[in-house]
Order: sequence, then C-alpha cells, then structure tokens
Amino acid sequence: MEELYRPLTDDLSKIEEFSKQLLHIGPESIQNVCSFMMELIDKKILSVNNAIHALDVFSERRPHNLKYYGEVFAFITSQTRFANITKHIKFRTRIFTALLVDKGLLPGWAPPIEYNGWSNEEILQIYSNGYFRSIFNDDLDKLIDDLENCAPNDSRFTVIDILLDFAAKCGSDKIFKYLYSIGANSTEKTLHKAFCGNNLEIINILEQKHKISQKCIDNAVKYHHNDLVVYLMTKYNLNYDYQICFSNFVSENPNSMSCFDLAVNTFLSPFVSYLIDKKLTQSIKTINAPMLFFRHEINMAKLLIDNGIIPEDAFQLCCQSNSVEIAKILVENGHKFEDKYLFDCISCRSYEMACFLIDQGTDVNTIANGQPVICAALKFNHFEFFKLLLDHHAKIDFFVSKTTPFLNYVVSSAPFEYVCCLLQDRNNKINLETRDKDGTTPFIASCIRGDINIVKLLIKKGCDLNAVNKNNQSGLIIATKKKFIDICALLVENHCDKSIQTKFGETAQSIAEKYKNSDLLNILKE
Repeated sequence: MEELYRPLTDDLSKIEEFSKQLLHIGPESIQNVCSFMMELIDKKILSVNNAIHALDVFSERRPHNLKYYGEVFAFITSQTRFANITKHIKFRTRIFTALLVDKGLLPGWAPPIEYNGWSNEEILQIYSNGYFRSIFNDDLDKLIDDLENCAPNDSRFTVIDILLDFAAKCGSDKIFKYLYSIGANSTEKTLHKAFCGNNLEIINILEQKHKISQKCIDNAVKYHHNDLVVYLMTKYNLNYDYQICFSNFVSENPNSMSCFDLAVNTFLSPFVSYLIDKKLTQSIKTINAPMLFFRHEINMAKLLIDNGIIPEDAFQLCCQSNSVEIAKILVENGHKFEDKYLFDCISCRSYEMACFLIDQGTDVNTIANGQPVICAALKFNHFEFFKLLLDHHAKIDFFVSKTTPFLNYVVSSAPFEYVCCLLQDRNNKINLETRDKDGTTPFIASCIRGDINIVKLLIKKGCDLNAVNKNNQSGLIIATKKKFIDICALLVENHCDKSIQTKFGETAQSIAEKYKNSDLLNILKE
C-alpha cells in the first residue's frame, strides 16, 4: 500500500500525476486511498498542504467520491490547529468544501474560514455561473461574449448591476470600469463590497458618488486589508475601536482564534499596537504565529517580544526560517538559544542563523539524534555547514553508529569535497590509522569505495599503503578483487607491498590470475 501511494508524500507535481490514475479505479480503491491518506497524516508523513492539494485535485478529477474526500478533510481539521490549516485554503479548496457542506457530507461542520469573504452560497454561485466565473478569473473578453448573448435588454441591465457589485468584491478594476462604462448602477452596497476586494482604484471611483460608512471600515478590518485601514485613518482621520470590530468578527466564528491571535496572524500591526496600548494583552505571554518567522515580519515580532509576548517555538522557528533579525531581538530581550537549535539550522539550511548561533557561543559539538551535528551536515548534504563547523573547531574523533570512526565514514561515503575539506582541516589532528570494527583504515576504505581521487589524496597525506584489515587484506588486494585497474596501477606506482597475503594465503597477483584479468596481471607483474 505504501509503495503504491508514495506519490502522495512527495511533491505536488507527483500528486497531480497520481490523481490521473484515479480516473481508472473504482470507489472501493478510492476509499482505500483516502484511508491511507489519514494514516499518513496521523503519522505526520503527509503534510497538511499536500493533503489538501491532493483532495483538491481528486475532487476535480473524481467529484462523485466527495464522501470519502470529506472524511479526510474532516480528519485534517480535527488534527490541525486553526492557524495552521487556514494558510493552505485556496479557492479551489473552497469550491470543494462548499460542495461538501451543500451535499450534507460534513454534517455539523463548516469550512474553517471564508475565502476572502465569500460564503458557501457565493462560492457555489461562482462555480455554476459563467458570468461570475469570468469576473472571478478577471477574463473581460469572456464576460463581453457572455453579455452579448444575454437575452432581452431589460434583463441585461439588471444583470450588469449585479455584476458590478461582484466585480467590486473581486477587486477587478478592468471589469468594473467596463461595466460602469456601459451603464451599470452602483449603490452604497457596491462600495461596501469594494472594501472586501481591496482595490483602491475602484474605491476612489465609488467615493465620488457614495459616502464612506461604518460598513466600509468593518470590511477593511474583517478581511485584513491593512493598507485600506491605513488609507481610511489617514484620509478621514478615523478613531475607530478596532477591538470591538475584531470581537464582532470573532464571535461569528467560534472556532476562530482570539482577537489578538487574529491580528497577529494577519500581520495587522496597527491593531496589535492598539490592543497592547490599551493593556488588553497583559495576560498573554505566548502566541502561535509561525508565519511571522517565515515571512520575516520583523516589526511585528519586535512589537510582541518587546512587550513580553514570546511566540510559541520562537527559537526553533528562527532557526527553521533563517530569521536572524528576529533572533537578535530575542537575544536583546535577554533570551538565550539552546545548543540543540543548531540542528534545526542545518536541517533547514539556515546558514546565516547557524553563524549567528555559533557567534553567540553555541557548542558546535552539540549532539542531535545521538550524533554530533556535523553528522547532520553530512546527512543532509549541506557542505557549507560541514565546513562552517570544522572552521569553528568541531571535533572529529568520534564513532558513527559506535563502530565506524568519523574519518572512515566520510572517506567511505561522503562526496569528494567533504573528504578533501576534512583532510585539510587544520583545527584537528587527523589520525589516518583509525580503524573500524573490521580493522579497516581510511585508506582501505578508499580502496573499497574505488574513488581514485580520494585514494590519491590519502597517499599525498602520507597514509600507510600496506595497512591490512582483520582478514589481512591490503588496499591493493581489495582493489584487485574489485577490478579497480586504475587504483591498482596507482598503488604499484607508489611502491606498495605486492607480496602481502590474505589469511587464506592469496596475493593480489594470485587473485588476478584467478580472474584471468590480463590488465591487472600486467600491472602486478611490473
């Protein structure tokens, strides 16, 4: 099962490709897919974003199986915080969830947020009405064609008045101006809707005919249009009680965040400042706002931290999002990063943040998942971190998995640049004779691997060419067994001992004779 549906856990393009296969399978198989999705979500293998995207695609390709998709979506909402799920809601998802609610497939449940102010009914209208779809997609040519085919003139003028309101709410200034030019009539309601659509050009046109009202301000706040709020405050010198407005909005949706959470997570600094200034946040010590870090909302973060409100997982999120400026604000306010967060920097490739932590005194030898963090740099193939740690005196005299010295591990499996960097490290005394449980030295490991550049590098560093493992096999014997002709030639050229015998009495030459390999024999007989 896991192999069959692996595309679900991969990138979005693979999900698109996988969804095409759904066209050819029956409802029972789709039910299995959905059950497996819930299992992956529960194990945190399948992300919320990929799960919702997959459901979007599935519902578009196989709409008759909404019941099963609804079960998965309900499961996601039961497992995920409101703040985390809303950022994944896109318009296609809203069509999908509106259809679920409309068909009664999610009894007692409603989608977690409106999509830019669209209710379920409006979403279904857009989904089924050609005029609305054209406006929503900002397709003026298609709308003109539709209107030209509209029946009697009277009904046409009724239609364009409705469409003008809709264009204002969509924020489509091109279509709005066209409808206005052919005689569409606006009302105060049109201006209210323009504040949902967040298009200042449309608002300026309507302001010439209609007065700004309380509803306009409510919509600017309700739909988080910070620029419009600032515009209203500046132009009309408004002194509006934002807290009441937010409270009214939140009361409409009992599953939503608090007034303060909402303001922070929509990055509306004026409202956050207002609530703090009114001393309405004194009992709040923390807040869940991960996007502050990934969007690098430095001013908002400073406003919170300076007032003693530390976002949840702030230290880890700084490292995951490479938010050095926010990290500096935390440090300036007396907070200290633990050594363990260096691992988050490496795993998320937050180089500047890693440098900041090291400058702050973080231990470069800190342990993560049972190994020093330099192993993580190697595991994730982040060379710049590997070099950074070595430059700051990271230790290398430890064993990987308790059996293999770190140098041997790097020589046997890491890209050449890692091996080169480690062997040239001036901060550590390199022991070229370290051995693993089988008695393998770094040089023998390089011969097993068969990378001639690494073999050359170790020879240049002065390693013992005649070292043997517990089976008394030298590098030459191993290279001969593996038929690495170029390495055998290099070792002979560097005067290695060709007479060494394994514990079974074999020499490199006798092995070559057994293989009847003339190229190897010619080299070994020189």
